Amino acid sequence: MVDAIVIGGPVRDENRYLALTVTNRGTAPTTITHMVVFGYPSWWWWRLRRKTSFSAIVTNPYGPLPHLLKPGEIRQGSAILTPRIRRMLTDELLYVGIVASHRRRELLVRARPPKMLDATDKLGAEEPVRSGTV
Repeated sequence: MVDAIVIGGPVRDENRYLALTVTNRGTAPTTITHMVVFGYPSWWWWRLRRKTSFSAIVTNPYGPLPHLLKPGEIRQGSAILTPRIRRMLTDELLYVGIVASHRRRELLVRARPPKMLDATDKLGAEEPVRSGTV
């Protein structure tokens, strides 16, 4: 999730965050060792060179790492959206992910810029109930 905010808490936080949720869907525990952010100038750069233009390790993303993630357990992390990361969201390819004990490579997902609301979109409007759904 991109452009997340923190609501509540003892101190007002004006920062925007890049949020990540990880779920262990396997049958064995795994250890999350790092949360990472990678940037690539273009898809071709990523595909041909496999070299980042930006890389960062997120320190203390909602709790200390390493963390043992048991089967079915969920872990969340976040990173502050700095001006450079915001620019990469729109101008480059930005990936966020984890380094875990069960994989040789990072497990990454692409972070995309949030969709802007149209003037016709209404915040808090309920979706119509479709037939056959509850």
